[in-house]
Amino acid sequence: MKLLMENWRTFLKESRITFDDVALYQVRHDSGFYFILYRVYNHPAIQRDVVSVIGRITVSPTLEPCIPETYQVDSIYVDKPYRDMGFGSTLYNIAFLFADYRKMGLTSDKVVGTNKKAADQWIKFDNRSNYVKKATSQGNDKFDYTGRETPLDPDDDCSMPAMAHKNATDHSFIKTDAASFRSKYLELYNLHPVNVDKVLKAGIFRDQAAFEKYIERQAEDDFQLNYADEPE
Repeated sequence: MKLLMENWRTFLKESRITFDDVALYQVRHDSGFYFILYRVYNHPAIQRDVVSVIGRITVSPTLEPCIPETYQVDSIYVDKPYRDMGFGSTLYNIAFLFADYRKMGLTSDKVVGTNKKAADQWIKFDNRSNYVKKATSQGNDKFDYTGRETPLDPDDDCSMPAMAHKNATDHSFIKTDAASFRSKYLELYNLHPVNVDKVLKAGIFRDQAAFEKYIERQAEDDFQLNYADEPE
């Protein structure tokens, strides 16, 4: 089974990968929003259309104010064959565009915490001029995890992840130029209904719900594999 999976990943990596066939499927769950990048393409090794999930980012409301309104990035991953191609940045751009549309900030996961590679990205945000820190009405832009740092300002109260060493940032960020990604977002988003029509006509899935459930399930399975592969 392991050899089969490695061969499959090799096939993916050797196939032609461009942004032209990358689509975005987004779905709302009780816990938040899922944004999944994927492809439908004809695989040269097997001469048939296949569905390949590239990566996923999920966001949800923070449990405490954390400088309202702020959503946390619960998880993000890019599957191995697709790494170092800019897809991670694309997923973050999608999340910040979503946040911009809703007039809110984004922060790192405040429940479980963030692995090292993803945590490094929040350091980059902190050092870039187009990412600014959201502040409370009293001017505080740093989370108060104890309630004692700024006791008169409840809006900066925030929960520390269960594993404190995995806390990636103490701030809620706004990307000032998030809207510049809108045209690319629409390009990715509008390809999904095209793919729905394509896979149904090809008889790969019985209906749209089955196709989208497959994308979600594959994204979750891949996330578990990639999360285990990330350095602590």
